[in-house]
Amino acid sequence: MASITRWTSRSSHFRNASYDLVYASHVLEHVPNDREAIAEIRRVLKPSGFAILAVPMVGESTVEYGAPDERDYGHVRAPGYDYFQPFKPHFSRVEERSSDSFDPQYQLYAYKDRSAWPNEMFPKRTPTQGEKHRDVVAVCFA
Repeated sequence: MASITRWTSRSSHFRNASYDLVYASHVLEHVPNDREAIAEIRRVLKPSGFAILAVPMVGESTVEYGAPDERDYGHVRAPGYDYFQPFKPHFSRVEERSSDSFDPQYQLYAYKDRSAWPNEMFPKRTPTQGEKHRDVVAVCFA
């Protein structure tokens, strides 16, 4: 996890408004200060740029762990469907693209029984009923 922490502290070496696109897939759930990372992503985006930010949706509400949990792949949080709300002040527009917003032939869902959470591997996650769970990706515009 040290490399991700170094990445956020080194990011100030990137010039303001220097990137058209930032793509971070399954990164922010490992970054202790994700709010700082979001501010940095916005800072480096050009005025016409956008960021695609995907995290694993594992519950209705986000659970902050307080420290990396090695049993949970080093996650510092379990993102929920509310995770992208704090992004909105940083961007002109945040679109949440959900599995169920696409044509049925292209819909992607996570299929997993999450009703047994918390358990030994995921002691801080909250239980979620069902085996089919929608995914949500944030598309954030500068």
